[in-house]
Amino acid sequence: MKNPAETLSWITDALASGKTIYVSTALRHIKITPKTVAQFAAAGRPLFKADDKSLYMSVGRRYDCIDYCQITAQ
Repeated sequence: MKNPAETLSWITDALASGKTIYVSTALRHIKITPKTVAQFAAAGRPLFKADDKSLYMSVGRRYDCIDYCQITAQ
């Protein structure tokens, strides 16, 4: 597993180049486009954030850990 900051940088770079990110859990696949990130930014809330131990994604009013999710870019 990569460092959370490195993973966040990879996600940010992929979105900046126009790619779509998929976060896959055991039960669902979440599609994140550059438009989705822009909508969160306009609301003043980052979609992703990282600390020194984990990577988090906004889910409603909270952030869920996505360390063990499969993250792909297409």
